[in-house]
Amino acid sequence: MFLQHSLNPLHVYCRLKDCGLSHGVALRVSVFYERHVYCRGRVPGPEAVEPVGLSD
Repeated sequence: MFLQHSLNPLHVYCRLKDCGLSHGVALRVSVFYERHVYCRGRVPGPEAVEPVGLSD
């Protein structure tokens, strides 16, 4: 649970702010982290999967 919390993109943003980074820089880094690192291991949800066999 601790690792899951620590690797959360919002937590990363807050720690970057604590280190003295500006809002913009911390936001850009945390968004990059969320899109390219944090979500890599996740399986897409049902809304991201296209239904099979329902096309005309």
